[in-house]
Amino acid sequence: MTRISITDLKPGMRVADDIRDGNGRLLFKCGDVLSPAGLRILKIWGVTEAAVIGEEDGEGGMPPTVAARFDEAMERTRAHFRLHDAANPHVAALMRHCALRLAATPAPWPPDPGDAPCPVRPDPAPRPVTLEAVLREDMRFGTLPSVFHRLVEVVNDPRSSAADAAEIISKDTDLSARLLRIANSAYYGLRARIETITRAVSIIGTNQLVSLAMGVSVVTAFRGVPQDLVDMRAFWTHSIACGVAARILAGLHRMSNSERFFVAGLLHDMGRLAIYGQLPDHGRLLLAEARSRGTTVRSLERDIVGFTHDEMGGAILRQWKCPVSLERNVQRHHSPESTSGSSEPAIMAVSDLLANALCYGTSGEVLVPPLSDEGWTALGLPPGAVVQTANQMEYQVLEIIRFLETHE
Repeated sequence: MTRISITDLKPGMRVADDIRDGNGRLLFKCGDVLSPAGLRILKIWGVTEAAVIGEEDGEGGMPPTVAARFDEAMERTRAHFRLHDAANPHVAALMRHCALRLAATPAPWPPDPGDAPCPVRPDPAPRPVTLEAVLREDMRFGTLPSVFHRLVEVVNDPRSSAADAAEIISKDTDLSARLLRIANSAYYGLRARIETITRAVSIIGTNQLVSLAMGVSVVTAFRGVPQDLVDMRAFWTHSIACGVAARILAGLHRMSNSERFFVAGLLHDMGRLAIYGQLPDHGRLLLAEARSRGTTVRSLERDIVGFTHDEMGGAILRQWKCPVSLERNVQRHHSPESTSGSSEPAIMAVSDLLANALCYGTSGEVLVPPLSDEGWTALGLPPGAVVQTANQMEYQVLEIIRFLETHE
C-alpha cells in the first residue's frame, strides 16, 4: 500500500483504504478503482492524498482477503442482476463494484434478499381493479399532516416568500428539529452550526428546505401497512437510499434544487405502499408470483393489480397538488426511455436500481430491476460516475436514516 498525492493519482489505480472528505463522508471504499470522474470528485471534495494498492498487496490489485472471496461474491451478484445484460458497460462496472463490496464485507455476509419470507398466496386470487376506483376510496395508510398542505400552498403561490416557508416549518416543532439535524449533518457538511429554520432557509435555500420538509412530513403519513407485506424500516431504508442516489446524480448533472430529487427518491415507491395498504391481497399475490416466477414485482403489477405502483404514486401526488416535477419523477421512474430530452426520469430509474443493487432495504423487490440500454443512454453519465455515486451513497444513507427512520 502506497499513500500518494492527489496530483499523482491516475485512472485505474485501486484504493487501498476508505477515502473520506473533511466531514467524514465516505467517497470511496477499499478496493474501488479510480476513474477520471472519480479523480474529479476527489478534487471537488478537497481530498489531498490517498492510499492505493500496489502489486504486492494482492492478486489483481485486491487485498488477499477480498481476492479469496471475490468469485463467490460475483456469483451471488450475478444472481441478483440476472435480469440485466452483463455486457452493458454500466451494468458490468456496477456488478464488479457490488461484488468487491460484498467480498470486502466481513463474514457472515448479510442474508440474500431472495431468502426473505414471502407472503402466503391469497385464495381465491383477487381480480384486477382500476386506479380510479382505488383513488375514490379513503386512503388507509394515514392522514397527511396539516403542515404538508400549508407547504404545498407555499410552493404553488408565487407571492409566497422565504419568511412564509420558515414560519410554517417553525410552527411544527418535530419537523423543525428533524430538519435542523439534517442541516447540521454530514449530508450538507456545513462548517457553521445552524440553530434556526430561518437561518437554514438562508443557507440551504427556500426551495431546498421546503422540498425536504415536504418529504419528511409525508413519511409520517404511511401507517397501517400489513407487516407480512413489507418491513417499514427496510422500505424507508430503500427509499432514503434512492433519494440520496438521485441527489448525487442530479448534482453530477449540475441540476438546480437537487433536494427535489431526494424527495422524489424518498417518495418514489409510495404507490407500492398504497397498494399494500389499500389492496393487501393483491400485494400478497404480487410478491408470491414474483418470487415463484423469478421476476420483478413491477413487471406483474398491471396484470395482477390493474395498474403499476408508479402510476399510483403519480396519481396520489397529483391529488395532493404537489409540484408537477415531483409527480412526474415519481410516475416515470420506471420508464425513462419515454421522456425524450430529459435525464430526470433516468436519474430516478438508476437511483432505484442502485438502492436495490446495494441492498439498502427493499420495497418488495428481491432482484435488481432491469434498465434498457436506452435508459442508460438517457442518464447521460459514464459507468464510472455511476460507480462513484454508489461509493458516495453509503455514508449519506446511514446519516439520513438516523433522522428520517420511521417505525410502525
